[in-house]
Amino acid sequence: MADSQVYVTTLGSGTAIDNVTVTTGAGSVYRQRTTERDVITETDASLTVSTASVTAISAGVATNWVDIMNVSTNGNVVGFTFDNSTPVIGAAGTFTLLPYGTKTYDHRIPAGALKVIGSAASTVVTIKYA
Repeated sequence: MADSQVYVTTLGSGTAIDNVTVTTGAGSVYRQRTTERDVITETDASLTVSTASVTAISAGVATNWVDIMNVSTNGNVVGFTFDNSTPVIGAAGTFTLLPYGTKTYDHRIPAGALKVIGSAASTVVTIKYA
């Protein structure tokens, strides 16, 4: 295996990192990201939901990335929307996460509210964003 050189730069909180190319002996990897996750403070919007829709992130909140995880241990499904509409599990326009499923958005989400619903009571959802 050939040696590789890696350069590490420490950035201030919230520093934007755009259009990064990493070159090694094996080739190049290109990554475009709005904000580096490791240098900013994230917000935890985790909650327990039921069959009634709940707003997890209000409309107009600026986000650089969002992680949505269905961590419910009882087999419940999670539905969510970003456009201020009420999520309905199994309906068009509602994204669905099966148990232990994760959805990551590495870019700004739409300006609408993130609304979440569970398939039954006590559905646990972990939501983190910055």
